Amino acid sequence: TRHADSSLKGSIISNKHASRSDNTCDDGESKRGQNKNADIGKISNGLNEISNKSKEGVICTDQSCFLPRPNSAMQQKEQQQKAKWHAPPKELFAPMVEAILQFNMIKDGDRVLLCLSGGKDSLSLLHLLHQYQYFARSRGVVFSLGAVTVDPESASYDPRPLIPYLRSLGVQYLYEQQGILQQALELQDLKSICSFCSRMKRGRIYAAARRRGYNVLAFGQHLDDLAESFLMSVLHNGRLRTMKAAYRVHEGDLRVIRPLVFVRERQLRSFAETRKLPVIPENCPACFEVPKERHRTKQLLAQQELLFPQVYSSLRAALLPLMAISATGLENALLGKQGILCSSSAAAGGGSVAATGSSADNIGTATDGIDATSSAHTADACNEEEDHLNKEQLALINSILKLSLEKEGKNRESN
Repeated sequence: TRHADSSLKGSIISNKHASRSDNTCDDGESKRGQNKNADIGKISNGLNEISNKSKEGVICTDQSCFLPRPNSAMQQKEQQQKAKWHAPPKELFAPMVEAILQFNMIKDGDRVLLCLSGGKDSLSLLHLLHQYQYFARSRGVVFSLGAVTVDPESASYDPRPLIPYLRSLGVQYLYEQQGILQQALELQDLKSICSFCSRMKRGRIYAAARRRGYNVLAFGQHLDDLAESFLMSVLHNGRLRTMKAAYRVHEGDLRVIRPLVFVRERQLRSFAETRKLPVIPENCPACFEVPKERHRTKQLLAQQELLFPQVYSSLRAALLPLMAISATGLENALLGKQGILCSSSAAAGGGSVAATGSSADNIGTATDGIDATSSAHTADACNEEEDHLNKEQLALINSILKLSLEKEGKNRESN
């Protein structure tokens, strides 16, 4: 570029050198002509263009022009242009609406907090619930929508790219950080890191919802998840249980909903891929060490679906009574006492299967801590795939969570 500039002041440059200088920052102009004066004119225009682009933050080298790392204002503008809401297809939206209406999941005035991991399911649910806001408003139901993510500070899982994405969409976003994985590794005789991490995450989510005034938590489990959980419970534990479509937690101040209980996983995968949603991969090393019952169950169902294409429709009909059980359901209380649905300890408190709250003031005792802070995949004690935590470890989890929340609360007050 500097050489081309000096050539304009009188230096003699060869036709070959002029061609190379012209390519410095041509910006898609047509190929050089043969006339030397035209070449010099193009070089002059190119230099002017470089000067203009430099003011805009574009850097030009000897061979090309490129955009540097943008400043915050430019970055926000670019992200706002890239991130946009996507309307779901009817075959995906309709079953979600059916589930919401059938189980009365969302009511007028609700503040819904979506538990966002960054996977295809929760990201798809974000766009589905946004679209549902317009549908619900036409029926006189107005609700607000926010999102929360718990970052366990694991090197294999980084959900931070969700922060600018949610900001560009204009969604209130709660980002909770805690070194959960490191805390799990420091505990002795902990057979299941996943169980510990799950419960800690759920505790953080409950506390964040209460702190910010949300009364509904939305999770992204779909029909495939419910079918797999049901078969795993039947085959491995001899109990009839699966995830609930909607229930109220033991304290009664929060409701948990799963709007995708009638939606197939492949529909969500297709939506996330075609809309190019920013899916965050999660490759926790601890998860590769646990038994793979769910994966084997998924394969079993896939084989059956090849033979019987309507298998998931049949499972949906069969699971309706189980997924419809609420925290105060009579059937749940009766079956819980008989040990059919869940253990007697999990059914404590009138047969409640809801996760116990986990705010700093109300974490739960060692007894009802079995229900406390369960994960998105194991939303209540009766949905636990395989719990390797004893009561002492559950009490310890509650203590760790309570101390962390109290410490952060004091920091917020001091700031």
